[in-house]
Amino acid sequence: MATEMVFELNTDKSVVVENGSSQRVVELRIKAPLKESVGTKIPLNLALVIDRSGSMNGVKLDFARRAALHVIDLLDESDRLALVAYDDEVNRIFPSVRLTPENRADLRKAVQGITSGGSTNLSGGWLTGCQEIAETQVENGLNRALLLTDGLANVGIVDPVELGYHASQLMERGISTTTLGIGMDFDHFLLENMADKGGGNYYFIEDAPSITAIFQKELSELLNITARAVEIVVRNPSGTRVQVCGGWQSRVDDSGTHIQLGDLASAQEKRVYLRFDVSADASGEPVVLPVLVRARGEQDQLFESTANLEFACVSNTEEAVASVDEALMQRFVVIDTADAAHEALIMEREGRRSQARDLLRRRTQVNSPYLSRNDVSSYEALSQRMEHGMDEFDRKSSHYNGNLRRRMREQ
Repeated sequence: MATEMVFELNTDKSVVVENGSSQRVVELRIKAPLKESVGTKIPLNLALVIDRSGSMNGVKLDFARRAALHVIDLLDESDRLALVAYDDEVNRIFPSVRLTPENRADLRKAVQGITSGGSTNLSGGWLTGCQEIAETQVENGLNRALLLTDGLANVGIVDPVELGYHASQLMERGISTTTLGIGMDFDHFLLENMADKGGGNYYFIEDAPSITAIFQKELSELLNITARAVEIVVRNPSGTRVQVCGGWQSRVDDSGTHIQLGDLASAQEKRVYLRFDVSADASGEPVVLPVLVRARGEQDQLFESTANLEFACVSNTEEAVASVDEALMQRFVVIDTADAAHEALIMEREGRRSQARDLLRRRTQVNSPYLSRNDVSSYEALSQRMEHGMDEFDRKSSHYNGNLRRRMREQ
């Protein structure tokens, strides 16, 4: 049984141009360890934050209540749960408590009493849930807010950049955020950004009956986490620059580029891709890229591993004819083209349709030697829909499918 985290480094070519500039694709493969034994899990400290604005009235709120009850049933006495509902006002329905039989029964009653109200103070509800988590934070556990909404943030903090900043700051403190958007009226870019910056998952829920299944999927993952707060540190050598693909939360400081992957479930695998720009000198010395990965395990043990990629300095001619890892490039272009589609979808929503079309077509053409025929056809069809204007369902479903690709998540 693999109880250690797997970490590998690969690149498209193992050479760079001597006394010149090169760009390499670097692949970082991380795989979480298997669960140590059946029945063990990391303690969970969760906050359910439910939008109860007027637009949630009826079937949406009914299924949200059912999903909340399902979460309560799945947790055990080692876990904590807080319940917050919001419209234009925030209602701290139940403070963070352990799931004793008595608290479980009281929580179920509280969930069944949630009714719809007015506007959407998304920030107030979410931050209140995060505060409940912070006040009872489990040091060796997993602390996460689950935010369900069907509308736009129109009360409290509404700026997406500010909300994303708060999500990243909370993640730095060990509190992650998963966002779940239902229907056609929520801002999918906002919820994705909050989840990306907050180290959680983003879900697009097309219809109310799907809410329970999505919550079950999220809880199933949380109950099987074996690597918490996974961080990659790329120690950028002098004369190099690293660009992180796939929209992962990252920052740069004197020690290098820090990439946050959040939490990984048992045997879950992620591949992170970098564009590595190298300006090598005339010394002929190899360029070495050191990378560190670290995380916390089920028993709070530290997983830490280092690896180096070494690039030989060669002439322009030798670099041009060096063999390419084609399998790696086939994996990389899936992420890279999805990145371009994400940027193009933002343009399309802003009304810059021809720019969106051209961006996606250019990237698809560049990547076409390694893209599957189906992907090339799919992106060409998407670029045509961007040119003519997309309806809201097409925007959300295309955006969500791209998010799943960039994050290597299943539908």
